[in-house]
Amino acid sequence: MDEVKGKVCVTGAANEKKLAHLLRLQLVRSDLMDDDSFNNAIMGCEGVFHTASPVIKPSFDPKASSFLPFLIFNETIAFFYVARIRQLNTEILEPAVKGTVNVLRSYKKNPYLRRVVLTSSSSTVRARDDFEFKIPLDESSWSSIQLCETLQVT
Repeated sequence: MDEVKGKVCVTGAANEKKLAHLLRLQLVRSDLMDDDSFNNAIMGCEGVFHTASPVIKPSFDPKASSFLPFLIFNETIAFFYVARIRQLNTEILEPAVKGTVNVLRSYKKNPYLRRVVLTSSSSTVRARDDFEFKIPLDESSWSSIQLCETLQVT
């Protein structure tokens, strides 16, 4: 793998003691869709936080390739722009699932790894059809299954 150099912005950087552990981090490039991309990245690690998930920048331009289903919420109204629904599957769902499976396959190849922490997508709480929009959303705030089925986003 080629060495990649970049910068990471850390807020609250005034307290160097609290940030000293970050200097031990090694950044490694991986690809969600590459079956073996995570093998070297997690080898020797005891824990992995899998937070990667593909996202698409919403666009109001129907000619833009990123014009996909997305939700805009205010307190009482949800507007649904559903266009090219099949792209949701190929650009979001399939890479998210394949990326997670690839991390878990790499996990099985690493004898040192004891724990994988998998974060969920915010999509699990965003599609809501109730008028009591709850802020902040928490572990009891799930998307409406009926609404997702109606919109064919399940």
